[in-house]
Amino acid sequence: IDSCRRDGDGKFPLTDVRALFDDLKTRDYSIAIATADCDQGINMFLDDNSIRDQVDFVMCATNHEEYPPKPSKVSADRLCRKFGVDNTKVVMVGDTPTDIQFGLN
Repeated sequence: IDSCRRDGDGKFPLTDVRALFDDLKTRDYSIAIATADCDQGINMFLDDNSIRDQVDFVMCATNHEEYPPKPSKVSADRLCRKFGVDNTKVVMVGDTPTDIQFGLN
């Protein structure tokens, strides 16, 4: 993948996340992140990628009482209601079988 940039920590973004989110926001999309990570981990990701201001909601380990962990259908339904969207109008991007199941919910 020629367009990837390998960072010193071994991670390599496939695209400019900031530019991608900028484009989605100009098209009036809402952006939510669903992760099993803790507050510290997701906050570091948001800051490292300068996207905190573009993300409308984060579902993480610290709010699992209201939003059970992926692939919970309860969480998928609650996220859709929160943003007032039908679940057929949601795009889920993930990299694990759990993410895929969450998207199917």
